[in-house]
Amino acid sequence: MSGDVESLKKEVEADPAFKSISRRTADMLNIVTNSDLFIEEKGDSVDMCKAIQGIREEGIELGRAEGRAEGKAEGKAEGEITIIDLNKWLFSQGRGSEIERYTENPDYLKTLLAEYSNSKS
Repeated sequence: MSGDVESLKKEVEADPAFKSISRRTADMLNIVTNSDLFIEEKGDSVDMCKAIQGIREEGIELGRAEGRAEGKAEGKAEGEITIIDLNKWLFSQGRGSEIERYTENPDYLKTLLAEYSNSKS
């Protein structure tokens, strides 16, 4: 947790005036800060500890989603480069005909990738 968030959390927990704000104030904060504070449908006040926790959880989930998307994109790019390099290697070895075979047999592709990887060592 960053220092700013930790400081805000401590301040809210320490001062009862910050712990609970009116629903109207929470609505205004949402509009002014373009936030989405967690506001329960019941009651006239908002528990700021829950609101801050909700914001943190949303931020964490957003970060995870972005990380997964970036990881998938990087993995796909690396896989494409590996296949291109494998194809070049097969052609250089006079084994270009094996490309058709591995496209129909994923296990054979794994075998060729291992062989190609070992050839670089």
